[in-house]
Amino acid sequence: MSWYEKDLKQLRFKDKDDFNGLSLDQRIKEMIKDEQIEESCTSCGGGLIKLKQIGKVICPSCAKQELEEEKKDLENTWSKNAIKAMSWAYFNDYSILKNKTIKQAGLKNFITTEEQAKKAKDIAKKYIGAILEKKTPHMILSGKPGRGKTHIAMATARSVIEMSPEEIKVLFIHYSAFLKFKQTSFSEKDKKLRVSEIETEMMNCDLLVVDDLGVELGSLRNPKEPSSWNIDTLTLIMEAREDKPLIVTTNFDEPQIIESYEDRNQSRMFKHSNGFRIEFSNITDKRMDF
Repeated sequence: MSWYEKDLKQLRFKDKDDFNGLSLDQRIKEMIKDEQIEESCTSCGGGLIKLKQIGKVICPSCAKQELEEEKKDLENTWSKNAIKAMSWAYFNDYSILKNKTIKQAGLKNFITTEEQAKKAKDIAKKYIGAILEKKTPHMILSGKPGRGKTHIAMATARSVIEMSPEEIKVLFIHYSAFLKFKQTSFSEKDKKLRVSEIETEMMNCDLLVVDDLGVELGSLRNPKEPSSWNIDTLTLIMEAREDKPLIVTTNFDEPQIIESYEDRNQSRMFKHSNGFRIEFSNITDKRMDF
């Protein structure tokens, strides 16, 4: 007995010959034909049907709407994931990190009971909100080494990327490592081109983090004089970032920044930083393994 003969009794044909007279496509359509029932959908008031093959009653109108919503949700998820992927690809392409494990830093894993550290996290959250609102704040994190400045800066950068509803260009540049890379590029054409690309992105990206400014000068108590080349490099960056979002971490206090990098660079750096200056003077050493 053929597969359609088993269910022949369910078909709306007077006899087997009527059914056999149909084409194969028509036979299949008859086999899966839905059955209209008298009840109405309690949600939309539309007509209900019973799916013949599985015996389930559905509302075609509501089912269509649910499918469209699921499709829209799926498309939104894909779109958000694609946006994040592009933002992270940019970050990875142009950032210069001293230690790549710092990328795991987040506000949630900056665990502390100290009041000043809690305040630092609150300021960082406020800063993230300002960036997402398309404002141009500067955040300055200063204090002794190992207090969590770099952690907070990276956590802020990560949060901006993860929370942005659109593609966003965020860079994290360890300043001393960048200078060393730039120095080695003087005699290598390929490196020189790469440095030029990175500098261009540093000047134009949506958010730039300059990490560990001052470390390249050596001892905090007795820093050496920066070279004119160092000053010129920083000036180029600060001129470009004066009215663009910026985060700077440094072991120097404000007077030391003025003394080492000149007043004009300090002025541009601290512009738009009211409410976003974090001092880590009373915070214990937060260095940790991620």
